[in-house]
Amino acid sequence: MQQRSTNVFTQYFVCNLMSIFWDRLTDHLFRKIIGT
Repeated sequence: MQQRSTNVFTQYFVCNLMSIFWDRLTDHLFRKIIGT
């Protein structure tokens, strides 16, 4: 039971991390494409 809750927390944390990462990545790419 403890393993499952830890797994869920890890997935949630990784999802948040990837979301922030992709936000910054796309923002960086858009700025590069636009040229600002």
